[in-house]
Amino acid sequence: MKNVENSTKNFNLNPDLFMLILTIFWLIIPIITGKFTGIFYELFPSLEETKISNIIDSIDSIISLLLPIVLYISIKKIKIKDIIPLNSVSLKNCILIIFIALSVLQLETFVASIGDFLFKDTISKFMYEEEIKLSLLQVTITSSLVPAIIEELAFRGVILSGYKKQSLLVGVLMSSLYFGMMHGNLYQFSYTIVFGIFVAFIVKITNSIYSGMIMHFVSNFTDTIDTYIQIKINPQYVNEVEQITSISDIWHDFFRFLIVLPFLIFFIFLFIKNNKEEIKRLKDENIIIKSNPDKPKVFTGLFFVNVIIFIIISLMAQLAYNLS
Repeated sequence: MKNVENSTKNFNLNPDLFMLILTIFWLIIPIITGKFTGIFYELFPSLEETKISNIIDSIDSIISLLLPIVLYISIKKIKIKDIIPLNSVSLKNCILIIFIALSVLQLETFVASIGDFLFKDTISKFMYEEEIKLSLLQVTITSSLVPAIIEELAFRGVILSGYKKQSLLVGVLMSSLYFGMMHGNLYQFSYTIVFGIFVAFIVKITNSIYSGMIMHFVSNFTDTIDTYIQIKINPQYVNEVEQITSISDIWHDFFRFLIVLPFLIFFIFLFIKNNKEEIKRLKDENIIIKSNPDKPKVFTGLFFVNVIIFIIISLMAQLAYNLS
């Protein structure tokens, strides 16, 4: 019973407010840092086309996520341990999480192919053009390690904890929805929301943000290393990235997913088996939470504001892509 009380005591948490703050910072910080880097390049013009420029340009993403967390904690007057689960992760769970992450990748690829077919991949080519300028260590830090840490703190930490008075499923789905929206375009939204669901469940079961960071890093790094090798082997790979235009392309990714699916099911089974007590705890908490008639609303005014902002940003990204 004590665990249940602890899990629901943060009644003043507001994930919709945090997402709005996050979005505002995400829109404003690049403008501010852009002015500072512009001054920096005026003083040191020789550095503008070097690897240093890419490192500097990536700092705004860190600030955009970390500052909102600090601001939100200050506004709500809460402790970090109340919103970010910091339990240690066993070695066995670490290994299982790595294999689950690798297995989920093909599902992400399949869903991404649908997203690419329905919308347009407005981001990959730009990312590849930036990554080709960096060393493997640099691209691992900027594209894999840093996002895995700060994005997990924001979405499986602050936002997921904001749904402690909601059912487990609601918390997982809403935090994953916001995680997808954070990417700012419909293509990435399509598969990041799927990935977010898996990560959120694992974080809740292990009660550890480190689980999410491990899974997030493995997923990002696998994609990063694959792209990096492709670019090094064939420098024209960036220009050869094409949009999926036929259903047959989607079927190819679907069949590859079917091949990997038994492995995904097997590793999830082992993970569940290894965390029986934790899952029972979650079920007990979930029963009590669902029986509470005073649960806060899921779909608030701020939620719809966030959705509208996401739609506007996505349409602008699509328009900019079409005009480029």
